[in-house]
Amino acid sequence: MTSTIGPAVDVLTMVTNKVLVQVNCASHGLLWEGCSGHRCTPASGTPYGGTPGTPWAGPHSTLKAALIEWIKSGTFNGASNGQFTVNESGVASATGP
Repeated sequence: MTSTIGPAVDVLTMVTNKVLVQVNCASHGLLWEGCSGHRCTPASGTPYGGTPGTPWAGPHSTLKAALIEWIKSGTFNGASNGQFTVNESGVASATGP
C-alpha cells in the first residue's frame, strides 16, 4: 500500500476493531462514483457487498456496503481487523495484518 495512513492506523493501540480499506479506482468523489465498462464484471470473485454474477456498481456501492457491515457487525468482509484492497472490479481481498 502506498498510502501514509497505514502507520497511523497501527498507532491506534486502544482501538480493538479497526480496518483500513483502499479502493483502487476511487477518488475524492467516492460517494458518487459508479462503474461502467467491462472491468465492472470481475473475472473471478464477487464485488464486495454485491451479488454473484452481477457487475460492480462502483466505489459508492463499496462504501455503502462497508458502512452497513461495520455498523451492524463491526467488521469489513467478515474481519474486525486488518487491511484490505478493493480492486478495479470491486473484489475485496486482505492485504495486511
